[in-house]
Amino acid sequence: MHCPRCKANFKDSQKLAEHIMEFMATSSCQDRPSSDEATLPWSQGLVDSFKARVDSSLTLGEQWFSVWRIVFPGVELPASCWVDDHVCQHVMNLQRFVFTKGHSVVCISRLVPVQEKTNMG
Repeated sequence: MHCPRCKANFKDSQKLAEHIMEFMATSSCQDRPSSDEATLPWSQGLVDSFKARVDSSLTLGEQWFSVWRIVFPGVELPASCWVDDHVCQHVMNLQRFVFTKGHSVVCISRLVPVQEKTNMG
């Protein structure tokens, strides 16, 4: 167990809770990046490489492939820069359904007694 703020490790949840309570009372816990945040592979050289080698006049997909070539030199390009289009379409359909009909579905489900709901499916 560790403190999400200072990343200090604790033997059990009680010690962690005590640490958090102390921080709330005294502000003694200092925010520190996690090891993942501190060791990200971004360097100024890589940022400069993006700016110099990615043409902003390209389509978004073409820009994505340009970035891929910089970050993963020599690695074969994926077939698409997009998440599986078939899956995306399903997610977008669900999102559209929730936004357009979700409220009425919830309202109707509140009107149907629990016993009827279990017999429906």
